[in-house]
Amino acid sequence: MSAPRAVAVGLGRERTSTYRLLEDMVGHGYVYATTHHGSKAYGAVDLDQLKTVMDAKLREISSLSDAYVQISDQYDQLQTKYKAHVPSIKQYEGKYGIEQMYQDMMYTIDRTGYIVVSLFASQTFEAMANTNDDLAVLNHGLNTWLIDHKISVHTTI
Repeated sequence: MSAPRAVAVGLGRERTSTYRLLEDMVGHGYVYATTHHGSKAYGAVDLDQLKTVMDAKLREISSLSDAYVQISDQYDQLQTKYKAHVPSIKQYEGKYGIEQMYQDMMYTIDRTGYIVVSLFASQTFEAMANTNDDLAVLNHGLNTWLIDHKISVHTTI
């Protein structure tokens, strides 16, 4: 059993912050407080009691972890339900832009299950894809992916 002053000296800390630290530890069940000759003194709890406290803390952490997983899943569902409908506008240019557009489309379709695309160009994507082998491969890859995922494409002119 030790007086807060002795603990403070041993830790090299101020006495007032040591009191707060000791009281926090009492609150968590790691140490106990008693009055000894009119002064407050603190002591370590016995190992069995400490084990009981630690087991209770582990159960609490496990319970909180399970609750976090449930809340996280619910949050993800709500995020998908309500944020999936937020439109975004992007501009793509050149071969790199078309490649980036494919990646963005695949990501959006994966995340939301659908995509709305409007193309404004002097040359259509199909015409560009037919003249460039890399783009033709990307075009084929996207069409195959869309078919595999049972996603239909509707175009309007």
